[in-house]
Amino acid sequence: MTVDTVKVDTLKKISLKIEAGNTPDTMDMTAGPETFEFIYGAGAGGITPFEYELAHKVPGEAFEFNVRRQDFHNFFEHLTQPIHQIIGRCDCDLYLKGYVEQVSTPSDREIIKAMAGTSECGDGCCGDGCCNH
Repeated sequence: MTVDTVKVDTLKKISLKIEAGNTPDTMDMTAGPETFEFIYGAGAGGITPFEYELAHKVPGEAFEFNVRRQDFHNFFEHLTQPIHQIIGRCDCDLYLKGYVEQVSTPSDREIIKAMAGTSECGDGCCGDGCCNH
């Protein structure tokens, strides 16, 4: 009998460890690996380019992205604000690396909360251009 590993997929709760920097070799925008959790595919616009890059990865699997400053919002879409909170800016090219820490099934409440949150702007978002507001 084989055990199926839970993969990153629609409406799964994803926990990542991420680091960010201005160059691929220097993760200087975060103090160290930061935890980032979200519900995959819960955005009003569907799956984001960021989420597509994570599709079907399994816990422990690494990833690395280069996001140009002008593509920041389009790459993260509804996840722009929480990413912005972790790295503190969105006005420069970004190198993001990390790994999938955990994939789990969220409660109905967590899914509803994530969907409702996609239309909110929190502190550090509106007015600075990161979330296009």
